[in-house]
Amino acid sequence: MTYAGDLLPKQAWEILAKEPAAILVDVRTQPEWTFVGIPDLGILGKRTVLLSWQVYPQMGIDSDFVAKLEPRLGTDAEAPVLFRSA
Repeated sequence: MTYAGDLLPKQAWEILAKEPAAILVDVRTQPEWTFVGIPDLGILGKRTVLLSWQVYPQMGIDSDFVAKLEPRLGTDAEAPVLFRSA
């Protein structure tokens, strides 16, 4: 997996709509999902993967993040993976 750069929300939506295997990983914390909300990809027939990058409330980086993410990526190693952090 390589970093391809930042995207505007509209650009991310277009990738998710165009690429059947593309996934969105929301790396915010549980409180952010609860109080701010979760991206709704239902119209695309997809669900947002919820996986915190930081451990709440300490906000330290989850050292097992990659190990937890890999099983959720599916089998297409070339599929776009988009991360939501804000």
